[in-house]
Amino acid sequence: MSLLVFTSTITQNGATVGTYVYNAMNERVAKNHGSTTTRFVYDQTSQLVSEASGSTRRDYIAVAGIPLAVADGASLGFIAADGLGSPRAVTSSTGAVVWTHVSGNIVGEHAALGIGTSTAPMPKQN
Repeated sequence: MSLLVFTSTITQNGATVGTYVYNAMNERVAKNHGSTTTRFVYDQTSQLVSEASGSTRRDYIAVAGIPLAVADGASLGFIAADGLGSPRAVTSSTGAVVWTHVSGNIVGEHAALGIGTSTAPMPKQN
């Protein structure tokens, strides 16, 4: 059972752009952005395994803590990680790049390059 420890609110120009909820393990368990709430699920080793928002669900597949793939609806993306296991790019089954790590956004949100959007950093990216 996760216990709520704290929330964090991000503001930009005086307006709230996001609220984050963390549990006792310092895992982000919810994100509120506008009218959308995203829930995050972790395994016993604090590895992010799934996120859900409304009827949309994204599952992360890893072996020994190294991210390998992300299942997003009917699509499966393959993760290219760096030497520390941090995701740096995701490619489609055809090899097209659909997500890359882009730094600099204060709320940690990145637009995908092709088949949708990523609303949070990939696991182990922080």
